[in-house]
Amino acid sequence: DDLMFADHVETLVAAILGDAGAVAAYSLSWEVITDDRAGGYIEVLHRIPDALRQPFDYGVLRHHNFMAIQSVLFERRLFLERGGFDEDMEILEDWMLWIRYAHGGRFAYVPKVTSLFRTPADPAKVGTRQRAFDAAYPRAVARVHSRIQSLESGSTA
Repeated sequence: DDLMFADHVETLVAAILGDAGAVAAYSLSWEVITDDRAGGYIEVLHRIPDALRQPFDYGVLRHHNFMAIQSVLFERRLFLERGGFDEDMEILEDWMLWIRYAHGGRFAYVPKVTSLFRTPADPAKVGTRQRAFDAAYPRAVARVHSRIQSLESGSTA
């Protein structure tokens, strides 16, 4: 249900190539509030959440995510060196990955909308999602802390 626009990859590649210190790039995304009760998507609202308008700051990233999962493009070597998603995490796995990939590096911020993602319009679904995020947060923080310690000690975990 996420969508990348035609210039998404080109825009992010250019950002990485244009910033010698960048190991990844991310752009802005439309959040499309969507009612899916009728069996299809009814788009209720398009917006760019203020939380996504965040220039890269590793300290802020360690506290909370400010990048939509589909809005990030990273160097292949990060995956080879640091692995992929923690597949046992159903929530916050993207945020945990960005923290690992950003450790010791920097992501280029592109203040241009190049993708969209959908979130539910139904308040009950929004509440259920938020409770799941809140419940997973302490486990994610502990796991990321452990992974960062491993990176600092020279391990690839």
